[in-house]
Amino acid sequence: MKTLTVVEAGRGTHEALSRGRGTVCAVFRRSVYLHLPGDRHVCLGDGTVGRGPINGIVAEGAELHALRQGDRVRVNSRDAMHWLPRVRSAAPVAGALRGNLRSLRNAAALGVPRDGLGSRLAGAASPFLQQADAALDAFDAWLRSPVRAFPDAAVGLLGWGPGLTPSGDDYLAGALVALRAMGCDATAERLWDALRDAAATRTHAISRAHLVAAAGGEAHETLHDCLEQLLGGDEPRWDEPLARLSRAGHCSGWDALAGAAAAVRAMVASKGATR
Repeated sequence: MKTLTVVEAGRGTHEALSRGRGTVCAVFRRSVYLHLPGDRHVCLGDGTVGRGPINGIVAEGAELHALRQGDRVRVNSRDAMHWLPRVRSAAPVAGALRGNLRSLRNAAALGVPRDGLGSRLAGAASPFLQQADAALDAFDAWLRSPVRAFPDAAVGLLGWGPGLTPSGDDYLAGALVALRAMGCDATAERLWDALRDAAATRTHAISRAHLVAAAGGEAHETLHDCLEQLLGGDEPRWDEPLARLSRAGHCSGWDALAGAAAAVRAMVASKGATR
């Protein structure tokens, strides 16, 4: 049985690894996913996978390629550092947010992939995006008035699209994280209440694990870096955060950022971002 040593891990990874040994359930070039007792899932990888709530960086990153699906793995996380995203200490200001959303739109137009939901950031049209327009419009409308019943059309975003984490899941996750970052906890809780049961059947276990973390306000560090620019003061700097977002995955980070931006736009429009 292979033993891996975790040197840094997110909250969910620490909690899951305390439950015992795991079984490799997915293998990628830089990482593996483990299934652990309690139906928990974590991603273990080398330093290039980045930090996140269910990520763990292992000392033996170069040896991960030798693992195969079904392998049993023992993990030593006793001395691992804990990673947590930075928490905002001040409420965002509506006027600054409007300007920051405009600057994000301009920056995204230069590099957003056209085959994901992230192209919504730049106002670009694509056949891929058009397939999800009705669900996205329904969800964005609900964000502007979250006391209404959650629309069935928006539930259709769960499991929608290709990838380890489907594009629709990433969009919803980004919205959840942004709502928490803005202090809109009640809306985030209503959103997760509307999605939780459907997520059990409409998407797969690994993506569900990321959604659960997002419901608590945590995602990959690159999304938090972008939110720091979006929710910060004037003159956000997008070049490096967006470059890092792209390196973390082809579309997932952009899809999540599009969902986050949708939540920010809705809060600016409906509440002036004062909650």
